[in-house]
Amino acid sequence: MGAQAPIPALIAALGDQGENVRLAAFQALTELVTHVPLETLMETLVAKLQEQDPLVRMGAVLALGALKERAPVELLLAALDDPDVGVQGTVAMVLGALAEYLPKEVLRRITRESNKSMHWFLALGLGKRAPIAPLADAMNDPDVEVRKVTVLALGRLGNRAAMTLLTAALGDSAWEVCLAAVQALEAVGKRAPAEPLVAAVGSRHQEIRHAAIQALQRAHPDALRALAAESAAFLRGQERGSVFGSFLMGRVLRSIAPTRSSTRALLEPVTELLECPYWEIRFAAAQVLEKFPWPIPDTAIRRLLELRHDPQSCAVCEAADDALAKILSLETGIEDD
Repeated sequence: MGAQAPIPALIAALGDQGENVRLAAFQALTELVTHVPLETLMETLVAKLQEQDPLVRMGAVLALGALKERAPVELLLAALDDPDVGVQGTVAMVLGALAEYLPKEVLRRITRESNKSMHWFLALGLGKRAPIAPLADAMNDPDVEVRKVTVLALGRLGNRAAMTLLTAALGDSAWEVCLAAVQALEAVGKRAPAEPLVAAVGSRHQEIRHAAIQALQRAHPDALRALAAESAAFLRGQERGSVFGSFLMGRVLRSIAPTRSSTRALLEPVTELLECPYWEIRFAAAQVLEKFPWPIPDTAIRRLLELRHDPQSCAVCEAADDALAKILSLETGIEDD
């Protein structure tokens, strides 16, 4: 399949079942489109945008993107309404890559009007030129998949604002988003902050622990060596250590099922754990307090009120809200009696 292959055949090959065939077709097509009269090319590509196979439509979009400053912007914008999500994403990515040729108002229009899942594809095309505001907004989306792909886009962006959002994503209520955040921080390299990655080693999810260790090995080997020394001391019984002690305490907290006879003995230490620097421990402590029968000490209630605005984790905010709702409903019920 050489550079002389006809464009319609190359585009059709983009829908081939074989990955190698699709890749070869795409490479040949991107080389060929710059040497074909625009009028001839446009007639073919517009027709291919109407094909039933979404892979063929994606290929047509990529070919249009290869035209760079000659690319028909309005045609690509219309293709954002394609019924296939993959085609929509390809269009957004191509438009991002063409940003230097687009009027600024067009780029703002894409960011404002496209759905949040498309922001990731747009950010992939934009690279380090991606605007942070729509990505920050997408991190609050209730859809886990939207938050996960947004984290990947933030990793590609890699600036200070992106680092802040990635660090916050380590406290996401969905472990898949936390894992994606660790992996994105690893890709950033030495610019990634060490402390939140060290904390992630104490996660209850094995995948997150392994990814955090890998990220530290790449970006912060000194922090990993200190962690290894803490691990050795912990295993020898010399000291509990911050990370491994918190990991152990988290497992203990998740096993607690308070009863009236145990309440007084457990309330104080559980309340103290609401101050723990690791968000998963604060999260688990708030969940345990939700199980306790009334009365709950004022110190615990005040701390739960503060944790409704926890800066590290939305999951902690939600757990504190739930615990307070349960505690207040118990108090109201007792007053009514």
